Amino acid sequence: MPTVKFLIQSQSESAPVYLRLSVSKNEVFKRTTGLFIDARFWDAKNGSPKETRDVEIKQKAADLKSLEGYVMSSYYTDHKKGILVDGAWLRKTIDTLYNRVEISELDYFTTYCDYFLQELPVRATDGKKDSVGKRTQEKYNNIVQKLKEFETSQKRRYKLIVINVKYRNDFMRFLQDVKGITPNTAGRYVTVVKTILLDARRNGYSISPNVGDIKGSSTEPPKVTLTFEELNNIRESTFEDNSLAAARDWLIISCFVGQRVGDLMTMNATMINTQKGINMISLTQEKTGKLVSIPIHKEVRKILESREGNFPPRFFSDPAANNAKYNLLLKTVCKQAGIDSDTKGNIKDPETGKYGTGTYPKWMLVSSHVGRRSFATNFYAAEDYPTPWLMAITGHATEQMFLSYIDISRDDRSASLGEKWKQLGLI
Repeated sequence: MPTVKFLIQSQSESAPVYLRLSVSKNEVFKRTTGLFIDARFWDAKNGSPKETRDVEIKQKAADLKSLEGYVMSSYYTDHKKGILVDGAWLRKTIDTLYNRVEISELDYFTTYCDYFLQELPVRATDGKKDSVGKRTQEKYNNIVQKLKEFETSQKRRYKLIVINVKYRNDFMRFLQDVKGITPNTAGRYVTVVKTILLDARRNGYSISPNVGDIKGSSTEPPKVTLTFEELNNIRESTFEDNSLAAARDWLIISCFVGQRVGDLMTMNATMINTQKGINMISLTQEKTGKLVSIPIHKEVRKILESREGNFPPRFFSDPAANNAKYNLLLKTVCKQAGIDSDTKGNIKDPETGKYGTGTYPKWMLVSSHVGRRSFATNFYAAEDYPTPWLMAITGHATEQMFLSYIDISRDDRSASLGEKWKQLGLI
């Protein structure tokens, strides 16, 4: 008499459940059921979920009982008809019960990732844009490449259905230990993994029932900004090298226009216009698609006048190469300008390839992002500039996003309120 037994072969939180059909001593077939269970709730002796009050576990027990009955019923029906009962028959029988189709290439995670990337250019985002920005596409491409490198290192192909918490943890370790990526960045990569999995589910593909447990992780990184006094020191520094002089001018401009480096480096004289008698720089932000107009601050005007109305030259035509060169030059500019106060920040260890947090001379921590963050921080600290005015320049969608971006603590804000009340005689 044929028998059915269920078993698991993993101690993970999402262990696949197998069905073993024994027809005779020499006819034993085993196939995955497509169901998963936390190994802690599995009774290996009885080949079934443990008795528990957990509703989800009870449902799995009921599902397995139904599957057992269906397989046995199908066996007797097909055996009488002379149909061959083997591993292929068992696979088809299980899939028939659950209305499953054959595994396609898109059931494999990195293959689906490629499909996801192909659809990005026409993917609607927030209802305001009918496609994902080029910079975001590049970010996703980079992350998918890391996923493929991880898969290669593991010497296996992962199906969508098995991407679970263990995969998340292994991928995080790979990013940090092998690729030298910071925990914050690795956590953002994991968030993209979850985004792609949820997209697959919306398109009808099966994913792990524990996808909700796949979470990124992040800690607030130290924020590096330049004060007005430091900017004055940088502005007064002279450089014989034309590239350093250009980097200095771009840095000053960046701290008074508040744009991402990708948008900063597209600025040219044709973007200058007059609105209500005020000279403006108008551009469309690449990341957000928002049109922003930035009043030309006197510090920016001085630089333009010194260059006959033009912005400084770029270092390379290729944006990635240009930004890399700019980042290197900024450190030299700030070092020579004496921007060396002890500052907390993250630096990559050249020997281990890993990032570590420590205290360093500020010039070592300066990067192309410092301009945008300095603009937001410096002008937010001055009470004459309402936050909505600044957000209109930076392009932040919400005040919460803006406030999380600036280098001002809650204590600083509370102290500012106290000082204001003191001026008004309320304290």
